[in-house]
Amino acid sequence: SYETTVESSSLAGRPYALLFMDSRCMGCVDLADDIFAALEEHPTWQASLPFFGVQSVNAYATAGYSVDAMVENNDLPYLVDREENSIWRAYSALNHDMVVISADGLVEAWLPLYIWPDDMAMFNEYMTEHFGE
Repeated sequence: SYETTVESSSLAGRPYALLFMDSRCMGCVDLADDIFAALEEHPTWQASLPFFGVQSVNAYATAGYSVDAMVENNDLPYLVDREENSIWRAYSALNHDMVVISADGLVEAWLPLYIWPDDMAMFNEYMTEHFGE
């Protein structure tokens, strides 16, 4: 569900991915749609590596709507970045960054998915290499 609150302690011991998005960014919309399509095509990817969209607190305040408006037909939970947890700052993230966190809590991969749609090849290659077809 959208605006799902996830405590880091509930993710301890398992890998997950953070996809940094801004509801004002049309490239984010296109990227999100392509990533959701890839996850639907490869259900084992989402099962192996849960994805969480991360909405910028500044974008939310400015736009007045959230990432869920972009992804209303997809089932990707997202986190609204709030001042108290400052996920964007913690990872020095930009729009379209995808950060993969390993089961031991370390950054395993950083995919700068800035040039859509070309970088979807990078995404698909990473996911296939780590989680199969």
